[in-house]
Amino acid sequence: MTSNDGYEQRTKLRSSPRQGFTGNISIPRGEIIPLDILLYGWRINRFGVPVSSECRNLTSPTTGSSTIINVSTEFADFRVGGLGMIYISPRNFELFTINSLTTTQIEATAIISTVFGITALVMPMRVGRFLSSPIRSTDGDNQRLDFNFIITENATLATSPSAVQYKGLDVFLDPPLTIDNFATDQYTNRVDVADYGTGLQDTFAPWLKTKIQRQFGLQFDTLEDVWNYRLWLHRREGKLRPFWMPTFEANMILVSTGALDIQLFIEDDGQDTLSAERDDIGILTTSGWIFREISSITISAPNLEVTLTSSAGVNAEDVIMISWLGRKRLTSDNLQINWNGNDTANAVVPTTVINN
Repeated sequence: MTSNDGYEQRTKLRSSPRQGFTGNISIPRGEIIPLDILLYGWRINRFGVPVSSECRNLTSPTTGSSTIINVSTEFADFRVGGLGMIYISPRNFELFTINSLTTTQIEATAIISTVFGITALVMPMRVGRFLSSPIRSTDGDNQRLDFNFIITENATLATSPSAVQYKGLDVFLDPPLTIDNFATDQYTNRVDVADYGTGLQDTFAPWLKTKIQRQFGLQFDTLEDVWNYRLWLHRREGKLRPFWMPTFEANMILVSTGALDIQLFIEDDGQDTLSAERDDIGILTTSGWIFREISSITISAPNLEVTLTSSAGVNAEDVIMISWLGRKRLTSDNLQINWNGNDTANAVVPTTVINN
């Protein structure tokens, strides 16, 4: 809910986020008939959905007489009371219910009746239903299946604050990637137009700040990377919980030399007149990021003098760039992780700089 001056009030409506899986898979020739029967006769019911993106190999074979499954459970959503699968092929697999687990072992509620070698894959399973009608494509021989499952057993993952904090909020410092070679910023403000029908118009802009919307990309090269990003998404709770993020651009050109205290001198690019309400900056140094609040920006011809509320505490020679620091939220409550295979994935992250 946005007030007249642009401030937002955000309220969480769901106790936990909804999860879904969308995919397009090739159907082995031997499974074409069973798939047709399954889609026809079980279309309206719930399915067990293997989370193949989180699969991993057994670390030792099962015995056929034990409930113990030796497998790493790190960076995967195995849940006590939830389902799992040991998989070799569409006709050689076993489902189990998780009784307890550690980072290296799962105890099932019943004996794993089949002996599986270490080439077998173990993965969590979720219970879901088709969100839309599945589409089976065939050329008379080869077939593919397009599916979209919505999960019916959802949970909120336990998260911790980000390692870097500023003013009581997480700071997001993963290097953003461009999308199609560009990072696109959309500068949004509310402009009300009063047209009196006589050729005269008045405009009113009640928002206190311009809101910048940006989409950027992230690439994940390990299951740990994806898991950490997923935890970060759970911590955001959709649009609810804001975070800080620098622009990763040189928004101020430093002209000061030597040790920097609370005064910085920068090139005059109009920051004193056209950047009202931008009160926070990130300073990237050779030792990492530091964050400071701006007290004032005044003219000190031919430059500008930026006064901080606390000392920068670095040498000018160690400063790589100075960026605006934006208080942001996710633009959408619906975000996707796109799996590329070999435990790699990518994501597009839409963000909005907000007033509060």
